[in-house]
Amino acid sequence: MHGKIVNGVLYKQEKEKDRLKICDGWTINLDEIENKEIHSFCYLTEIGRYIISKIIAEKVGFKRPFKTDGTTEKKLCVSVKYWGFIPKGE
Repeated sequence: MHGKIVNGVLYKQEKEKDRLKICDGWTINLDEIENKEIHSFCYLTEIGRYIISKIIAEKVGFKRPFKTDGTTEKKLCVSVKYWGFIPKGE
């Protein structure tokens, strides 16, 4: 897993340049969170924090397979417009 779960929140460090272009948002690796008790996601970037509940992400996102290093990962793509944003320093 490329993140850390604390009190049901998955925290991941990301870069703004790595935001997904097809939906102007972030992906959530469904394989990584399977069978984990997670209720929210928090992606930390150089400009701030993006936060969304798992319930909202599942309702507004779309699933898509991504090929990485010869394997296929199931991901949930969620537009940034659905994430709450807290600028760095606040």
